[in-house]
Amino acid sequence: TFGEGSAPFYTGMRYYENFNETMAPDDHLLIAPVAIHEDSVIHYTSTSFQVPLTAIADQDYTEGDSIYLPDPVRTLFVYNTFGKIYITRDVVVSTLSSGDWAEFNVQGRATCYEFSPDGDHLYIGTSTGRIYRISDLRTAYNKEALEALEISQLYNNSAVITDISLDTTDPDRLVASIGSYTGTNHVIYTDNATSATNDDFEGIWNAPGDLSNMPAYSVTFDVVSGNPNRVLAGTEYGIFVTDDLGNTNWVESNAGDMYRVPVYDLKQQTKTHEDNANISNEYMIYAGTFGGGLFSAGNMYVGINEVNNESNVTSLAIYPNPVSDLARVDLDLEDYSTVQLVIFDAFGKKVADLNKGKLPAGLNTLTIDAKSLASGNYILAVYVDGIRAQSGKFIVTK
Repeated sequence: TFGEGSAPFYTGMRYYENFNETMAPDDHLLIAPVAIHEDSVIHYTSTSFQVPLTAIADQDYTEGDSIYLPDPVRTLFVYNTFGKIYITRDVVVSTLSSGDWAEFNVQGRATCYEFSPDGDHLYIGTSTGRIYRISDLRTAYNKEALEALEISQLYNNSAVITDISLDTTDPDRLVASIGSYTGTNHVIYTDNATSATNDDFEGIWNAPGDLSNMPAYSVTFDVVSGNPNRVLAGTEYGIFVTDDLGNTNWVESNAGDMYRVPVYDLKQQTKTHEDNANISNEYMIYAGTFGGGLFSAGNMYVGINEVNNESNVTSLAIYPNPVSDLARVDLDLEDYSTVQLVIFDAFGKKVADLNKGKLPAGLNTLTIDAKSLASGNYILAVYVDGIRAQSGKFIVTK
């Protein structure tokens, strides 16, 4: 699009796509290349990405007839200038022009966006401390329908909204980060996002001591931890984590190669190989920093979903726990097997790989030298005959 007047230093934007949108209208125009009989299969491609599609003819068509067919491949794209945001469903269509964007007014500059997992809601944070919501996007498939939607203000504060994150398992749960050096509510939360009214939020930031005044630049739920109240925040001093929506406190979580650097963006891969067999980075968390590069971390409880429940491991025990020097591992095997112990830190970085060789059936007691491990939380993954069979958590204290 062509810029008009002054614009922000950088252009904020967000993209959403759905290859199986069931609410899309039958608006894909196909000119019948030949005569088509009722109940025959029609082959065509989607407007975006040219995905192969099929439909059953609902009547007889002659060559040259116009046929309107369903197109489930849909996208949304949003970007901003000062005081305005622009939305289109045609960003990946080559015929898109500057007149195809729906326009909405906001106070200040849009600084962050978040689409709901189903694409029905868009949340916008601004430089003037507002959070807006545009709903019913799944009913709007052209500029006119998009512009007919209402934009609602959910939150109003004086400090910039730096990031917004939704719980992908519950779209009513929303957290946002606030980037100011004043006040203490630098992470806010609501469990009523899809219908929240102004200021239907609570502050959940509870960092220790003087750190409570530092800004939060980014925020995300951890969808894999098994704890729906686990939230990560990117701050001036790296990443902080809470396990209970800040009801007790936030703790520093700069393990592995991470260090105290401003974290401006946090994103987690929420799709799994069950959604798409080509996904190999499921649950990975990415941290974009100011001047420190890009970091990635495996899920907080590494590989829970990779455990083979049909393995021949009947029990696993790690003790003492916490441990300071030498830990023992009791492993009960059903069959004679090759065993490998792999230790990960809290951010998924492999810190030890111990090959224990062939072990007999029955109870085996193994040892782990923890003296070289720093204080913190760890995951022990047990591989039996090359297959991940069991996982256990343990804590190292010094």
